[in-house]
Amino acid sequence: MRHRLVLGMALAGLLVQSAAAETVWKVHSVFPENRAEAVAFSDFAADVEKASDGELRLNFFHGGSLGLKDVDLLRTLPAGAADMAMIFSDYLSRDAPILGQLFVNGSATTPEANAKVAPVLKDFLTSFFEDSGLHVVGFYRAPLNQLSMFCKGTPVRTLEELRSKKVRVWSKDLVDTFGALGVSAQIIPQADLYIAMQTGVIDCAAYSHTLALSISLQEVADSASYLFLQAAPPVAAVANKAAWEALTPELKEILVREADKMWESSAAAAADFSMEEKAMATTAAAGVTLLEPFSEEDRMAFRNAAIEVWAGSAQAIGPEAIALREKVLDAMDD
Repeated sequence: MRHRLVLGMALAGLLVQSAAAETVWKVHSVFPENRAEAVAFSDFAADVEKASDGELRLNFFHGGSLGLKDVDLLRTLPAGAADMAMIFSDYLSRDAPILGQLFVNGSATTPEANAKVAPVLKDFLTSFFEDSGLHVVGFYRAPLNQLSMFCKGTPVRTLEELRSKKVRVWSKDLVDTFGALGVSAQIIPQADLYIAMQTGVIDCAAYSHTLALSISLQEVADSASYLFLQAAPPVAAVANKAAWEALTPELKEILVREADKMWESSAAAAADFSMEEKAMATTAAAGVTLLEPFSEEDRMAFRNAAIEVWAGSAQAIGPEAIALREKVLDAMDD
């Protein structure tokens, strides 16, 4: 009887030890589950769990389902609201205006130029988040989207034609860039975009064909014409400092190693436009007329306006933003 009792206690102790060995992190992600970003993050989580033999599990809450708002992350993540977050820096510009001016949409015209900027932005973001009391585990390179002007009604493929339209964008830099070109643009959330175009609140929207399919934009748009490349800063995997320090050296090493692999694979795929080409065929089959791209002259006018708007916003933020803008432009060298 005593032998059975001792054995039972030993087994119970092993079970408790095993349960204690598993670390589960709550991870915030704003990206919807069907987006390429969320799929990559889920793969990253699976790789971490496998490499750690189940000792570390990343429980991703996609689409903001953890209840956190990206705009608040510089306040809530250090306080422990999550163990880690996948942070798209533009969303933090309320508390850190410079994060909304890292890399302005339309300023780079080729995938190669975008790739040259990535190391500069990684270095800046690493220093910024570490100074904010957080720990950067690694980065993900967001897909490089080709942005077309999706329009309802009369086809549009020139800036002159666009000046008579109401345009939807997603960021202030785009509002200002279009404004400098005499085009009226406003920020409308993605969730409201379909209805806004259907009801005539807007006539056109800057969007990629791939993402357009995710919100059925092809049902309400009549034409599309390519205008500019999205400038996408790296998405940072940022950990709560206490959660990071609580990990064993072995788990830290695994987490960083798998994050590095995620970066390498995402960087290789970032400029692969095959998905966009397939999506274009789908939107065309749905009745969207694929127009010739905006002219080279119009695309360069857009780029020049973006760079000028960037200069003004950097000046308003201060010397650090001015210096970063110069570094990014030097890195692009296009």
